[in-house]
Amino acid sequence: MLFRRNKIDDEIYEDDEEVEDYEAFDDEVDYEEWQTNLPSEMYRYARLNKLGFNINFLIGPWIQRQHFKVVANKFGKDEYAVETFIGLHFDYEKEATDENAIPRFFKSDGYYGYAITNENRLVYGRWRPFNHDGSAIPLNDVKTINEKTRLFWGHVRVESLGVNIGIFWTNRVVRKIYKIVQEGEKNAKNQKSAKKIKEAAKHYRGLAADLIGDEKIVEFLKSLSVLESKEVPLEKENYDSETIWDKLYNAKIAMEEGLITAEDYEFLKNKLLGRE
Repeated sequence: MLFRRNKIDDEIYEDDEEVEDYEAFDDEVDYEEWQTNLPSEMYRYARLNKLGFNINFLIGPWIQRQHFKVVANKFGKDEYAVETFIGLHFDYEKEATDENAIPRFFKSDGYYGYAITNENRLVYGRWRPFNHDGSAIPLNDVKTINEKTRLFWGHVRVESLGVNIGIFWTNRVVRKIYKIVQEGEKNAKNQKSAKKIKEAAKHYRGLAADLIGDEKIVEFLKSLSVLESKEVPLEKENYDSETIWDKLYNAKIAMEEGLITAEDYEFLKNKLLGRE
């Protein structure tokens, strides 16, 4: 079970309790490091931040919590919501025969609950008595995010690999949802790029050590936590590894540019490493 702290009243909610009077707060709520996998908390966050609602004031709140239960059931282990919102769902794939099909109030799949998670996914779901509908879109797979507003209503269109959905609600809410999804996509792709760069750096540094084949260079790379698993015997004599690396690198570039021969490079390499 995960918790969050409400900055307004500093209460800590520890269970899936019913919360009365969601309209009691006029100001939007900003939670400090808010995270949850509780359906009632996901609903509460969306309502207090004015990110959509179900207009059926009698049973709408209860139904919407059921929608968020479907969302929570789609979470993986240690996955939780960091943003939630409510809207009318539209599946463009179902309307593929109509090129001009756009979400409308009376032309949708009904209310859904939506969550952006710490695993960089957009998870959405709808509760029905005998036929729940839930799915997820990896934000790394998102191709385009488009916002379209009219006089009062609007929608956000999210297109990814094999999935093309729309989220319909008022202009004000749609603009917020657009920013939330766009920021989530950007963060997901930035994290993916950073991971690729880190993996590439690790690969090429290891490759350089193998090509040079010197124990001192390998030990230097180990100090950067690149080759932690490779055991290399150490000698008592200390070398300025960074200086040796720079000189070896410059000598190798000079050899590749034809400024020195391969024999010259080997001579310099052996001299720098104390072999001669």
